[in-house]
Amino acid sequence: PAPACGGQRMDTNVATLDYEPRRITEVFNHLAGLAVEIFTSRDGLAAIESFQQLGPDLVILCAMLPKKHGFQVCQEIKADPRGAQTPMIIHSSVYKGTKHRLDALNTYGASEFLEYPFTRETLVDAVLKLRPELGGAAAGKAATSDSSSSATMQMMSPYATLGIPPAASPASAPEVDTAKIKPADLAAAIGATGASAAMV
Repeated sequence: PAPACGGQRMDTNVATLDYEPRRITEVFNHLAGLAVEIFTSRDGLAAIESFQQLGPDLVILCAMLPKKHGFQVCQEIKADPRGAQTPMIIHSSVYKGTKHRLDALNTYGASEFLEYPFTRETLVDAVLKLRPELGGAAAGKAATSDSSSSATMQMMSPYATLGIPPAASPASAPEVDTAKIKPADLAAAIGATGASAAMV
């Protein structure tokens, strides 16, 4: 993976690949408190391109990606020498059950398969199993109270400052046209929250 400015990268580089902004926000919130830097892509072709450019340490991707299916994205990344050792977590709200889990793990090369919706504990457990070096940060986060953790995670999400409702919002919440969100706006929102993320 490419180092950050100055030749050193302190955080684990995570790519979350999803077309749905609420799920992107949800993953961001779930991982709040871990020493991770999050990058996002919203379609399969962009996902492969961003992987080649950024070389993330961990990939979390939705099975239902536009332009190229998430299972195919996983398979192509794992076939690349740069991605052969990269942990891949596939999640899906459509493909459920033992058959799809085994397909994801054995046919497409995923390291873990989660059925959506999943809890913060489920995602963090999967991440820590694949990247145990993040365990210290997770333990520190677990020491906080549930109420303060919830408020902090929502406050840390840069998408909230851009008008994207958090994942816990009611289904009736208005849709947000993410195509109108400029990277500069996201960067400004990230700076305002003190969080670390980028959209590619």
